[in-house]
Amino acid sequence: MKNAISYFYQINLDDIEKINNNYYFYYAQNSYIVYLYTKGINKLFQLYQLDKFLLSNNIPVYEIILTNKNNVAFMFENELYILMRLPNIKNRTITLQDLNIFKNLSFDEKLFSFLDTSNWSYYWENRVDYVEKQIDEQEDKYPFIEQSLPYYIGLCENAISYYNNQEKLFAKKQISHHRIKQDMDLLEFLNPIELVIDYDIRDVSEYFKSYVLNNNYTIEEILAFLNKINLSKNEAILFITRFLFPSYYFDVYDKIIFSKLKDSDIIEITKKHGYIESILQILFKKYSYYNIQYIDWLLNINPQYKDELL
Repeated sequence: MKNAISYFYQINLDDIEKINNNYYFYYAQNSYIVYLYTKGINKLFQLYQLDKFLLSNNIPVYEIILTNKNNVAFMFENELYILMRLPNIKNRTITLQDLNIFKNLSFDEKLFSFLDTSNWSYYWENRVDYVEKQIDEQEDKYPFIEQSLPYYIGLCENAISYYNNQEKLFAKKQISHHRIKQDMDLLEFLNPIELVIDYDIRDVSEYFKSYVLNNNYTIEEILAFLNKINLSKNEAILFITRFLFPSYYFDVYDKIIFSKLKDSDIIEITKKHGYIESILQILFKKYSYYNIQYIDWLLNINPQYKDELL
């Protein structure tokens, strides 16, 4: 990698450290990351444009450094990498307030069309089709996944149907994250390669999903969180829709398929299905004053917080 950095950037290094899939080095009083890029090539230029836009608005994201051929990425050992200068900030765990960092930025959506992920049903349907095909081809290799998958496919279908049945004309779009978690660190949060264009509710809904999955919170704690974010009717509908889609299940599924976890590790997620169903009931009760569409099967389950929901 040192030779590649010298060739593409005329930076001569004594030391470079590889951590997981990425490389790190310090040069001219700045820290850099050489980031393994695994997304579509068609997104590269728009990610660079988005990065420049954010930096011009004083958002301290990583700065993408072009190669000596003015390319966003370079090839090394048959993989694409992007060199980025890291912001000089004190790292910490993100807070709910950090999610507002892009809130007041105005931009032309057409400039970032390849980064738009707001057609949730399209992406979710493709995800379901891909997983079902993948498992069919494995011939009983993952018994715990096969046992639990129909329930989570059902949740996916609920989320897709609920999304398709709602009016989204008044939903504002903003710069968001492909995935966000409650315990994400600030440096990871500021990585421009992980940014997308989506409804402004995306980040907070994924943060909430991570928030409730990491711990068993009381109903008072959950309601206190929801009171902080103060959702409109349309935001509440989209918030519930994203909570319905079990991205947490597929995150573990992917790690199992790529041999980073064992098949039985999916059990830790499936144990929480009753808790998740109770959270859904809390959400519908919390926003019942909006008269939003209810999901019928939730009426037939015994919630964890039964007394509090009465």
